Amino acid sequence: GIKFKRIGVPSATEIIKASSKDAIRLLDSVPPTAISHFKQSAEKLIEEKGAVEALAAALAHISGATSVDQRSLINSNVGFVTMILRCSIEMPNISYAWKELKEQLGEEIDSKVKGMVFLKGKL
Repeated sequence: GIKFKRIGVPSATEIIKASSKDAIRLLDSVPPTAISHFKQSAEKLIEEKGAVEALAAALAHISGATSVDQRSLINSNVGFVTMILRCSIEMPNISYAWKELKEQLGEEIDSKVKGMVFLKGKL
């Protein structure tokens, strides 16, 4: 009687946002006595980078987001973007989808699109 909802893997952006929130929560637990040891370095960093850049860099480091690689949601290949294309009618097979994509975007799309899968409903 338990119903499950299928969801995709979180994107790199969603993971970073969650990590950022965790990092902010961690900052609340730092005792004031420890903070005083870092004030001089913080002031120098703010002077060099500006307050927002300095804090953003610190949060990125705390959360472990030192590199953000964009990945495909289909196969997790680095450097690829997943896009959802919707059609008004159900497509009989994936070849039809490729044909329509080429008609709309040109034949050279073959070299740019590396994979295609149907979502539920084949729209």
